[in-house]
Amino acid sequence: MRDPVGSAEPTGSFRSATGTARECCNGVARTSHGRTDMQHVHDGQCGLCAHFGETHEQAAQLLEIRRHHEAPEELLDDCGHPRHASLHLKVTPISGCDGFEPARV
Repeated sequence: MRDPVGSAEPTGSFRSATGTARECCNGVARTSHGRTDMQHVHDGQCGLCAHFGETHEQAAQLLEIRRHHEAPEELLDDCGHPRHASLHLKVTPISGCDGFEPARV
């Protein structure tokens, strides 16, 4: 059964916000056209928060987002913030909330 919101796909791909599986190569999302659509991630947004993706092992992709402040446009990951844990939220790197805590790089 597929998660309509988006869940982790097997290694090599991820589920986008639109529900489409996207190929992944070395932690960089690729569209079906072979180009990468990236968004700039600012301080205070989920992609730079310690709780973004903390429910699973730190992936190279998370480290790249935090180093370069850029993330694939359609990437979704778990929010592990204690206030939101029971909701099992899926957020984009450019989402945000009042519970932001800067991630260590």
